[in-house]
Amino acid sequence: MKLEIRRFFLDASGNVAIIASLGISVVLLASGAAVDYGRLAAQRNELQQSLDAAALAAVVDTRDNSKKVLANNLAKAMPDAELTAYKRSSLKDGDKVSASAAVIVPASLMALFGKGEYVASATTEVFAPGKIDRVRLSLKQAFGWSNKTLRVIAVRPDGKQQTLVTADYVLTDKKGGHMRGTGTMKVSPATKVEVGDYTALRVEMEVVEYGSGKKVKYASDNPSQSNHLWVNGRQLPTGVKSGLDAVLPCGEKISHAWEDSALKKDWDVQDMFFEVDVTCGVGKSGEEVRILR
Repeated sequence: MKLEIRRFFLDASGNVAIIASLGISVVLLASGAAVDYGRLAAQRNELQQSLDAAALAAVVDTRDNSKKVLANNLAKAMPDAELTAYKRSSLKDGDKVSASAAVIVPASLMALFGKGEYVASATTEVFAPGKIDRVRLSLKQAFGWSNKTLRVIAVRPDGKQQTLVTADYVLTDKKGGHMRGTGTMKVSPATKVEVGDYTALRVEMEVVEYGSGKKVKYASDNPSQSNHLWVNGRQLPTGVKSGLDAVLPCGEKISHAWEDSALKKDWDVQDMFFEVDVTCGVGKSGEEVRILR
Protein backbone atom coordinates (compact mmCIF):
# COMPACT_ATOMS: atom_id res chain seq x y z
CA MET A 1 0.00 0.00 0.00
CA LYS A 2 2.80 2.36 0.93
CA LEU A 3 4.51 1.58 -2.35
CA GLU A 4 1.41 2.48 -4.37
CA ILE A 5 1.02 5.79 -2.58
CA ARG A 6 4.67 6.60 -3.23
CA ARG A 7 4.32 5.75 -6.92
CA PHE A 8 1.26 8.06 -7.15
CA PHE A 9 3.20 11.08 -5.90
CA LEU A 10 6.20 10.33 -8.04
CA ASP A 11 4.21 9.84 -11.25
CA ALA A 12 4.91 12.90 -13.59
CA SER A 13 3.11 11.65 -16.67
CA GLY A 14 0.32 14.30 -16.36
CA ASN A 15 2.50 17.28 -15.40
CA VAL A 16 3.26 18.26 -18.97
CA ALA A 17 -0.39 18.78 -19.78
CA ILE A 18 -0.98 20.80 -16.60
CA ILE A 19 2.07 22.99 -17.14
CA ALA A 20 1.16 23.48 -20.81
CA SER A 21 -2.36 24.56 -19.93
CA LEU A 22 -1.08 26.99 -17.32
CA GLY A 23 1.43 28.39 -19.81
CA ILE A 24 -1.25 28.93 -22.42
CA SER A 25 -3.39 30.73 -19.85
CA VAL A 26 -0.52 33.06 -18.95
CA VAL A 27 0.19 33.79 -22.62
CA LEU A 28 -3.50 34.47 -23.30
CA LEU A 29 -3.71 36.74 -20.25
CA ALA A 30 -0.63 38.72 -21.30
CA SER A 31 -1.79 38.95 -24.91
CA GLY A 32 -5.28 39.98 -23.88
CA ALA A 33 -3.95 42.65 -21.54
CA ALA A 34 -1.68 44.02 -24.29
CA VAL A 35 -4.47 44.13 -26.86
CA ASP A 36 -6.95 45.73 -24.49
CA TYR A 37 -4.40 48.24 -23.22
CA GLY A 38 -3.65 49.27 -26.80
CA ARG A 39 -7.36 49.79 -27.51
CA LEU A 40 -7.78 51.73 -24.25
CA ALA A 41 -4.80 53.98 -25.03
CA ALA A 42 -6.11 54.66 -28.54
CA GLN A 43 -9.56 55.58 -27.18
CA ARG A 44 -8.02 57.80 -24.51
CA ASN A 45 -5.96 59.68 -27.11
CA GLU A 46 -8.99 60.14 -29.36
CA LEU A 47 -11.05 61.35 -26.41
CA GLN A 48 -8.35 63.84 -25.38
CA GLN A 49 -8.10 65.31 -28.87
CA SER A 50 -11.89 65.51 -29.22
CA LEU A 51 -12.30 67.15 -25.80
CA ASP A 52 -9.53 69.70 -26.50
CA ALA A 53 -11.11 70.67 -29.82
CA ALA A 54 -14.59 70.93 -28.29
CA ALA A 55 -13.32 73.11 -25.42
CA LEU A 56 -11.46 75.44 -27.80
CA ALA A 57 -14.68 75.96 -29.75
CA ALA A 58 -16.65 76.52 -26.54
CA VAL A 59 -14.38 79.09 -24.88
CA VAL A 60 -14.75 81.56 -27.76
CA ASP A 61 -18.54 81.24 -27.77
CA THR A 62 -20.87 83.16 -25.48
CA ARG A 63 -20.72 82.31 -21.81
CA ASP A 64 -24.36 81.16 -21.74
CA ASN A 65 -23.93 78.89 -24.75
CA SER A 66 -20.43 77.49 -24.31
CA LYS A 67 -21.37 74.31 -22.39
CA LYS A 68 -23.86 73.38 -25.11
CA VAL A 69 -21.24 74.03 -27.79
CA LEU A 70 -18.72 71.85 -25.97
CA ALA A 71 -21.17 68.97 -25.48
CA ASN A 72 -22.39 69.09 -29.09
CA ASN A 73 -18.87 69.14 -30.54
CA LEU A 74 -17.78 66.28 -28.30
CA ALA A 75 -20.84 64.23 -29.29
CA LYS A 76 -20.13 64.76 -32.98
CA ALA A 77 -16.52 63.63 -32.60
CA MET A 78 -17.21 60.71 -30.23
CA PRO A 79 -20.92 59.80 -29.94
CA ASP A 80 -20.27 57.38 -27.05
CA ALA A 81 -18.33 59.89 -24.94
CA GLU A 82 -19.93 61.56 -21.94
CA LEU A 83 -19.14 65.03 -20.62
CA THR A 84 -18.57 64.42 -16.91
CA ALA A 85 -17.52 67.89 -15.70
CA TYR A 86 -17.64 71.45 -17.01
CA LYS A 87 -16.69 74.81 -15.57
CA ARG A 88 -16.29 78.23 -17.12
CA SER A 89 -14.41 80.92 -15.20
CA SER A 90 -14.32 84.62 -16.04
CA LEU A 91 -10.88 85.93 -15.17
CA LYS A 92 -9.58 89.47 -15.25
CA ASP A 93 -7.64 88.86 -18.45
CA GLY A 94 -10.00 86.43 -20.18
CA ASP A 95 -12.09 83.29 -19.86
CA LYS A 96 -11.11 79.73 -18.93
CA VAL A 97 -13.02 76.52 -19.64
CA SER A 98 -12.22 73.33 -17.72
CA ALA A 99 -13.85 70.03 -18.72
CA SER A 100 -13.64 66.28 -18.24
CA ALA A 101 -15.08 63.45 -20.30
CA ALA A 102 -15.18 59.66 -20.29
CA VAL A 103 -15.99 56.83 -22.68
CA ILE A 104 -16.65 53.13 -22.05
CA VAL A 105 -14.25 50.78 -23.88
CA PRO A 106 -15.47 47.14 -24.03
CA ALA A 107 -12.86 44.52 -23.16
CA SER A 108 -11.62 42.29 -25.95
CA LEU A 109 -9.53 39.22 -25.05
CA MET A 110 -9.67 40.11 -21.38
CA ALA A 111 -13.39 39.33 -21.51
CA LEU A 112 -12.30 35.66 -21.41
CA PHE A 113 -10.97 36.34 -17.91
CA GLY A 114 -14.07 38.14 -16.67
CA LYS A 115 -13.08 41.72 -17.49
CA GLY A 116 -16.10 43.36 -19.10
CA GLU A 117 -15.06 46.95 -19.84
CA TYR A 118 -12.67 49.82 -19.21
CA VAL A 119 -13.22 53.55 -18.77
CA ALA A 120 -11.06 55.96 -20.76
CA SER A 121 -11.04 59.49 -19.34
CA ALA A 122 -9.58 62.87 -20.30
CA THR A 123 -9.44 66.40 -18.88
CA THR A 124 -8.68 69.73 -20.50
CA GLU A 125 -8.31 73.39 -19.63
CA VAL A 126 -8.35 76.10 -22.29
CA PHE A 127 -8.01 79.88 -22.13
CA ALA A 128 -9.19 82.74 -24.32
CA PRO A 129 -7.90 86.28 -23.63
CA GLY A 130 -10.47 88.94 -22.88
CA LYS A 131 -11.50 91.26 -25.65
CA ILE A 132 -13.54 94.42 -25.27
CA ASP A 133 -17.06 93.98 -26.58
CA ARG A 134 -18.76 97.12 -25.24
CA VAL A 135 -17.48 100.56 -24.38
CA ARG A 136 -18.92 103.74 -22.87
CA LEU A 137 -17.18 107.11 -22.68
CA SER A 138 -18.16 109.76 -20.14
CA LEU A 139 -16.78 113.28 -20.54
CA LYS A 140 -16.23 114.67 -17.04
CA GLN A 141 -14.58 118.07 -17.64
CA ALA A 142 -13.17 120.03 -20.54
CA PHE A 143 -11.35 123.35 -20.76
CA GLY A 144 -9.51 125.57 -23.20
CA TRP A 145 -10.14 128.11 -25.92
CA SER A 146 -9.85 125.49 -28.65
CA ASN A 147 -12.78 123.30 -29.58
CA LYS A 148 -12.02 119.61 -29.19
CA THR A 149 -13.46 116.26 -30.22
CA LEU A 150 -12.64 112.91 -28.68
CA ARG A 151 -13.28 109.74 -30.66
CA VAL A 152 -13.11 106.05 -29.75
CA ILE A 153 -12.21 104.27 -32.99
CA ALA A 154 -12.26 100.58 -33.88
CA VAL A 155 -9.93 99.26 -36.56
CA ARG A 156 -11.74 96.47 -38.39
CA PRO A 157 -10.10 93.28 -39.70
CA ASP A 158 -10.20 94.72 -43.24
CA GLY A 159 -8.23 97.77 -42.06
CA LYS A 160 -11.16 100.21 -42.16
CA GLN A 161 -11.70 102.48 -39.16
CA GLN A 162 -15.06 103.11 -37.54
CA THR A 163 -15.86 105.76 -34.95
CA LEU A 164 -17.79 104.22 -32.06
CA VAL A 165 -18.15 107.17 -29.66
CA THR A 166 -17.71 110.91 -30.10
CA ALA A 167 -17.30 113.50 -27.32
CA ASP A 168 -17.38 117.20 -28.26
CA TYR A 169 -16.26 120.25 -26.34
CA VAL A 170 -17.30 123.67 -27.70
CA LEU A 171 -15.95 126.89 -26.15
CA THR A 172 -18.58 129.26 -24.77
CA ASP A 173 -16.67 131.40 -22.23
CA LYS A 174 -13.04 132.51 -22.30
CA LYS A 175 -12.98 133.43 -18.63
CA GLY A 176 -10.33 131.73 -16.58
CA GLY A 177 -6.60 132.10 -16.47
CA HIS A 178 -4.11 130.11 -18.50
CA MET A 179 -6.49 130.08 -21.47
CA ARG A 180 -8.70 127.64 -19.59
CA GLY A 181 -12.14 128.79 -20.68
CA THR A 182 -15.27 126.70 -20.37
CA GLY A 183 -17.78 125.32 -22.81
CA THR A 184 -20.45 122.77 -23.55
CA MET A 185 -19.83 119.03 -23.53
CA LYS A 186 -21.71 116.33 -25.40
CA VAL A 187 -21.11 112.58 -25.77
CA SER A 188 -22.79 110.57 -28.50
CA PRO A 189 -23.96 107.97 -27.87
CA ALA A 190 -24.00 108.26 -24.08
CA THR A 191 -24.78 104.57 -23.56
CA LYS A 192 -22.53 101.55 -23.95
CA VAL A 193 -21.74 100.77 -27.56
CA GLU A 194 -21.22 97.34 -29.10
CA VAL A 195 -17.64 97.23 -30.37
CA GLY A 196 -17.89 94.32 -32.81
CA ASP A 197 -14.91 92.55 -34.34
CA TYR A 198 -11.70 94.57 -34.33
CA THR A 199 -7.96 94.29 -34.54
CA ALA A 200 -7.25 97.47 -32.54
CA LEU A 201 -9.03 100.16 -30.54
CA ARG A 202 -7.70 103.68 -30.35
CA VAL A 203 -8.60 107.07 -28.87
CA GLU A 204 -8.16 110.18 -30.95
CA MET A 205 -8.46 113.83 -29.96
CA GLU A 206 -8.93 116.43 -32.68
CA VAL A 207 -8.20 120.03 -31.67
CA VAL A 208 -9.36 123.04 -33.69
CA GLU A 209 -6.79 125.63 -32.62
CA TYR A 210 -8.24 128.91 -31.44
CA GLY A 211 -7.60 131.77 -33.85
CA SER A 212 -6.03 129.83 -36.73
CA GLY A 213 -8.71 127.15 -37.09
CA LYS A 214 -5.97 124.63 -37.77
CA LYS A 215 -6.91 121.05 -36.95
CA VAL A 216 -4.42 118.94 -35.03
CA LYS A 217 -4.97 115.28 -34.18
CA TYR A 218 -3.56 113.36 -31.26
CA ALA A 219 -3.82 109.57 -31.16
CA SER A 220 -3.27 107.12 -28.31
CA ASP A 221 -1.44 104.73 -30.63
CA ASN A 222 0.97 107.36 -31.96
CA PRO A 223 4.27 106.82 -30.07
CA SER A 224 5.36 110.42 -30.63
CA GLN A 225 2.21 111.70 -28.86
CA SER A 226 1.70 109.14 -26.11
CA ASN A 227 2.97 111.51 -23.43
CA HIS A 228 -0.08 113.74 -24.02
CA LEU A 229 -2.33 111.10 -22.43
CA TRP A 230 -2.80 110.45 -18.70
CA VAL A 231 -4.27 107.18 -17.42
CA ASN A 232 -5.52 107.12 -13.82
CA GLY A 233 -3.50 110.25 -13.09
CA ARG A 234 -0.22 108.98 -14.55
CA GLN A 235 1.30 110.43 -17.68
CA LEU A 236 2.26 107.87 -20.29
CA PRO A 237 5.86 108.01 -21.46
CA THR A 238 6.91 109.00 -24.94
CA GLY A 239 7.32 106.14 -27.40
CA VAL A 240 4.37 104.05 -26.21
CA LYS A 241 2.01 102.71 -28.85
CA SER A 242 -1.03 102.25 -26.68
CA GLY A 243 -4.33 101.12 -28.08
CA LEU A 244 -7.37 101.61 -25.90
CA ASP A 245 -7.56 97.89 -25.17
CA ALA A 246 -4.00 97.97 -23.80
CA VAL A 247 -4.86 100.37 -20.97
CA LEU A 248 -8.39 99.23 -20.12
CA PRO A 249 -8.80 96.28 -17.74
CA CYS A 250 -12.03 94.41 -18.36
CA GLY A 251 -14.91 95.37 -16.11
CA GLU A 252 -13.24 98.50 -14.71
CA LYS A 253 -13.68 102.23 -15.14
CA ILE A 254 -10.49 104.07 -15.99
CA SER A 255 -9.97 107.82 -15.77
CA HIS A 256 -8.15 109.55 -18.60
CA ALA A 257 -6.99 113.07 -19.28
CA TRP A 258 -5.54 114.64 -22.40
CA GLU A 259 -3.42 117.74 -22.93
CA ASP A 260 -2.98 119.24 -26.37
CA SER A 261 -0.13 121.58 -25.51
CA ALA A 262 3.46 120.68 -26.30
CA LEU A 263 4.66 122.81 -23.38
CA LYS A 264 5.51 120.93 -20.21
CA LYS A 265 4.28 123.83 -18.10
CA ASP A 266 0.76 123.12 -19.35
CA TRP A 267 0.76 119.44 -18.39
CA ASP A 268 -0.47 120.09 -14.86
CA VAL A 269 -3.72 121.49 -16.27
CA GLN A 270 -4.93 118.96 -18.83
CA ASP A 271 -7.76 119.95 -21.16
CA MET A 272 -10.12 116.98 -21.38
CA PHE A 273 -11.01 114.62 -18.57
CA PHE A 274 -12.99 111.52 -19.44
CA GLU A 275 -13.81 108.12 -18.09
CA VAL A 276 -13.97 104.91 -20.10
CA ASP A 277 -15.99 101.92 -18.95
CA VAL A 278 -15.67 98.61 -20.81
CA THR A 279 -17.06 95.09 -20.62
CA CYS A 280 -15.29 92.16 -22.21
CA GLY A 281 -16.09 89.00 -24.06
CA VAL A 282 -13.41 86.74 -25.49
CA GLY A 283 -11.38 86.87 -28.64
CA LYS A 284 -12.38 84.85 -31.70
CA SER A 285 -8.92 84.40 -33.15
CA GLY A 286 -7.57 80.86 -32.95
CA GLU A 287 -4.08 82.28 -32.45
CA GLU A 288 -5.18 83.86 -29.17
CA VAL A 289 -6.87 80.79 -27.69
CA ARG A 290 -4.65 78.14 -26.13
CA ILE A 291 -4.71 74.88 -24.20
CA LEU A 292 -3.37 75.21 -20.66
CA ARG A 293 -3.30 71.48 -19.88
